[in-house]
Amino acid sequence: MSVLNRRAAGSVISEPIYVKWTGASGSVYRFELNAIGTPYEAHPGVYIFCHFGERNGLVADYIDVADDFSRRIGESLTTHRQWEKIRAAGSTHICTLHVPGRASARVKIETDLRRAIEEPSKQRVAA
Repeated sequence: MSVLNRRAAGSVISEPIYVKWTGASGSVYRFELNAIGTPYEAHPGVYIFCHFGERNGLVADYIDVADDFSRRIGESLTTHRQWEKIRAAGSTHICTLHVPGRASARVKIETDLRRAIEEPSKQRVAA
């Protein structure tokens, strides 16, 4: 999975940055946070387009599932069916959660998160 690159003492350090999103069930999901445009590996999972809000928390703009992150939010990003709405919402980052196995497991998590985030522009999490 991709990571954000950060500079420290003149060298680039690649370490994941994680954030937590809570579903309506109370389940807490640990997502990796990356800037839009970061390359991804071909993993299945759940993703959230988001941006930083006024108080440094993340605001969810769009939640969906993917069978292959590299295609869905990587190489085909600008042809995403909701791309214009995602950009208009101010999304700058993508949170990804690798969920291997059956598609039903990914849909279950997506549904749980959508139920908790009825108005995506209102949901905030600490980064």
